[in-house]
Amino acid sequence: MKYTIAAAFGAIVLGAAIASCGNNGNVATASSTPTPAPTPSTPCTAPPNTQVQVVYPQPNASGVTTGTIDVAVAPTALPSNSNLYVRVTDTSSQTVLGYAYGSVLTVIPFAQVPQPSLNPPFAFPIYESSNFGGTFGTSDTFRVYLANSTCYPGVDLQSQFST
Repeated sequence: MKYTIAAAFGAIVLGAAIASCGNNGNVATASSTPTPAPTPSTPCTAPPNTQVQVVYPQPNASGVTTGTIDVAVAPTALPSNSNLYVRVTDTSSQTVLGYAYGSVLTVIPFAQVPQPSLNPPFAFPIYESSNFGGTFGTSDTFRVYLANSTCYPGVDLQSQFST
């Protein structure tokens, strides 16, 4: 009985995490609690021969107030079910608070990437953006991951920023 309840709870958490990858996203704010991590399933991998770089906010930026994260990819756009999520950590205590999920990535023109942004280290980038539904909470650090609706944990994009 105990295992049946635990399995059902795990399925609900995983389903909620996948559903939160929709257009509204889930953002950690001072008045909300980030989503817990779903139960590990198939680990995510970037598409073969695809380069991905977070360009905004710039890696290790501080005082970030935007609610979007932009990436550059090459040679082609990411699959249509790709999204970003962040691990939210309290900056002062280094306590992991949970995870926030952005909307499915959409292709945007370079002119829509806020400045300053990072120049990707590869030629002919395609820019994609994920909306986290507003501004990020204060005094937190966010580490960026790439995922899709069929895998977890995501690919660590080696980029973090703080508010």
